[in-house]
Amino acid sequence: MTSKDYLEQIKLIEKRIRLLEEKYNSIYSSFYGRVFRTASFIGKGCEENSAGENIFKQILLYQENLEKEIKNLLKCRMEIEDSINSVISDPFIKEIFERRYLLLQTWDEISEKMNYSVSQLHRLHNAYLRDFSKIAAKAYTYSY
Repeated sequence: MTSKDYLEQIKLIEKRIRLLEEKYNSIYSSFYGRVFRTASFIGKGCEENSAGENIFKQILLYQENLEKEIKNLLKCRMEIEDSINSVISDPFIKEIFERRYLLLQTWDEISEKMNYSVSQLHRLHNAYLRDFSKIAAKAYTYSY
């Protein structure tokens, strides 16, 4: 894996987190109202393993799995962020990398925010990109 590939994993991670959050919200809004209406009979003389209770348990398990995956993705993202902080000590260069890889800004957006030309930013970025090669060689590759 190249240094750039290592850093750009955040794009995939962020995309996956957004999708999982959408799934989580969809499950919550689609099923909880129905399940609570069905499950409200539990404990009122209804048999223990009613359909509502089973559905409710399945939804909770599904949500737990989504939450676990989101936590793992956030851990990967934090590792990349920590590597930026450990490899780059210059605050200006660190800002370039943070804007590009953590905030997912385009080069034009970074150029505008930092008042540097895109070509200057590329030059500075590429000079420091080599420093990530050791980390990238040992890093976990995220894929889904």
